[in-house]
Amino acid sequence: MNFDLTSFPLVIRNILSEEVFDGFVKDYKKNIRQIQRNVINAQDNDGYTPMHLASFYGDFLSVQFLLRLGGDEHIKDIKDNKPVIDYASNNQVRRVLLDLNPLHV
Repeated sequence: MNFDLTSFPLVIRNILSEEVFDGFVKDYKKNIRQIQRNVINAQDNDGYTPMHLASFYGDFLSVQFLLRLGGDEHIKDIKDNKPVIDYASNNQVRRVLLDLNPLHV
């Protein structure tokens, strides 16, 4: 993720010292990545994540996209199912997930 310092209001950049602002930016980048992973891996009432659904529907591009954003293929639903083992509905999706960790089989 590219981070553009100009996206912060000028007031914030002028109020904070350069060291404090640089620390703020570093913390922001770290926190936004964690927030992104939390959202991507959020589970519904049945324990399904976006990765479960993309795998189930055989949506190869969505699986790749979710993985790039920090999607976790190891999260289990309430029935103890993982996307790669129990939901990958086509070989292309299964292959992508298994290439990450061949010990799934």
